Amino acid sequence: ARERLDEAEVAFSRAQKIWRQHYGPDHTDLAMVAYNLGVVAQMRGQTARAFEFHRDALSRRRKGLGDEHPDVADSLEALAELDALELDRLAGVERRTRLLGRERERRSVVEDDPELLAKLTNPDYDGKPERAIVIED
Repeated sequence: ARERLDEAEVAFSRAQKIWRQHYGPDHTDLAMVAYNLGVVAQMRGQTARAFEFHRDALSRRRKGLGDEHPDVADSLEALAELDALELDRLAGVERRTRLLGRERERRSVVEDDPELLAKLTNPDYDGKPERAIVIED
């Protein structure tokens, strides 16, 4: 699949260069190329690049086609999908950070409680501590 994405990116980049030379830098067809390069970047997990391409496509489409055109809706949808993916990624990072914090708290509790540590690390533990500390009043 990676090889096919490489081929697609090369083809779209070549088309972008040719169309830019033939039609000029502001032609609406360049929006389609930017959109497709955004799709390739997204499929590769290159979110920042995908955002750049899709924003470029949206700008070109709005300027050349108007806000009511279906291609503008496609660009907005692509950006919304990227936003959702980025929010999911950030939520995952937050969840992992919270879980790591809880794990550190649990580890601290376990390390401070020798009996609990023995229960968790020794499958043969029978509930009797190996040593006892007697504290007299």
